[in-house]
Amino acid sequence: MIQSNTAFETSDLGNAARYYLVQHMPDPIRKETRNVGVLVQKGGAFAAQFIGETTPDSGIDKRKIRSFADLRVYRMWVNHWRKQLVKHDVENLLTHLIEESSSSSFKFIPGGEVTDIGTDSANDVASYLFSMLVEGGLTEALQQEAKEEESSAKVFDVLEEMRNLGIMSNTNPHVIRHPVLRKQSIRGTNDYWHLVEFFQRGRDKSYAFDVMNMDTNKRRSVRDHAASLAFTFGDLRAASRDSSNKIDTYVLVSDRNNVRDDEARKYALRVIRDNADIIYESDKRKAMDFVKEREAVAKAA
Repeated sequence: MIQSNTAFETSDLGNAARYYLVQHMPDPIRKETRNVGVLVQKGGAFAAQFIGETTPDSGIDKRKIRSFADLRVYRMWVNHWRKQLVKHDVENLLTHLIEESSSSSFKFIPGGEVTDIGTDSANDVASYLFSMLVEGGLTEALQQEAKEEESSAKVFDVLEEMRNLGIMSNTNPHVIRHPVLRKQSIRGTNDYWHLVEFFQRGRDKSYAFDVMNMDTNKRRSVRDHAASLAFTFGDLRAASRDSSNKIDTYVLVSDRNNVRDDEARKYALRVIRDNADIIYESDKRKAMDFVKEREAVAKAA
């Protein structure tokens, strides 16, 4: 199980592995980050995988890194990181990589722990995390899911009600003082920035929420989107516990066909429920209470 807990113990992790995310921030002004790799420590063993590598330490496939503005710089960094993995011991490596990247657009940050890994090696865990948090199925699934969510959002009653109330913009700041905004970069733990689909900053606390389409036939898409939301909202909640800026998190679930019984959807609801309040579209009363709360916050002085 992926844990976003960053309060690591320095002793033996036992049946768990510690992982770090490698993030790229191409535009410091926008503060939008992208996960480009993972580094896993299991006991005294390390493993890493970066975008462009088919498997750990397989070399860079140029066709997979076309989205980088400067491919040469990225390849230079990956080659450098690989050399450091061989050069340093456990504690020196972690200290070196984090300090070295502190002033770079590429940063190593603590991610969390993976528990109950049994006999899986560091390489096994790195491949799993890479597919979930960086590239592979998650990226492709989220791209497809984003298209489906856009379609779902157009007919999702909760969002439609908020649009009709005029609270999803700040075109009238004298009335709508705290609008619901889309695609906002919100800071989590360890200077980790999350792109949140819907965000409302109220007078006393903030609110983050997203839409999830449970009616899709793409089961992997449901699982991966849920894992991504759980990681994002769990990290935002963790950050708010240590600050004065408290945050509530929600996932609005489109379930018009009432499909919650297969394993993929059970998994999705379970991991979301641990990190956000779930509001089903079919629960009209709760959905409308959510809308009324958003309106009250938006118009509060």
